[in-house]
Amino acid sequence: VDNLYSGFKDLGFDDATLDNVKKAMQQTLGENSIKASLQMAFVTYPETSLGVGSSWKDVLSAGMSFPLNIENTWKLSAVEGDLANLEADGNIITTDKDKEFSVNGMKAKSDLSGQQAMKSKVNTKNGWPTELKVLSEIKGTMTLLAGGMLPTDMEVPMEISTESTFVIKKK
Repeated sequence: VDNLYSGFKDLGFDDATLDNVKKAMQQTLGENSIKASLQMAFVTYPETSLGVGSSWKDVLSAGMSFPLNIENTWKLSAVEGDLANLEADGNIITTDKDKEFSVNGMKAKSDLSGQQAMKSKVNTKNGWPTELKVLSEIKGTMTLLAGGMLPTDMEVPMEISTESTFVIKKK
């Protein structure tokens, strides 16, 4: 990860701007967000055996600065040869509306919620996903807390829409 930031000094920014860019990149490409992306790509299976129509639940941390969890309900929708088709509908919720976090050096709180839909193709012989598609929509507010240049709290409406596709191939 440090190698990712090594070329930033050549962009001509002052130290304060470089620090803010690095912090923003760490939130996007930091250890927690990468870990959350990998958790999302790998399906968490139940302890019981599955058949077509079976369903189960799991809970994942969104891996962002915001304290969000994703509560998924999975379903094994079909098995075709060595591939199983899985679908999940998820609810995205703020786990702690009073938790403070940093955004570009400012303290903030969030109140966000939304929905997520996933479709995955999984190898039935080893359980490894070969493809995962994720659509999510999150809406709510982030409140920048008073301090520094902000004399009072400032509520910022937010909408985050994402569409991701993970393709996993053995080399």
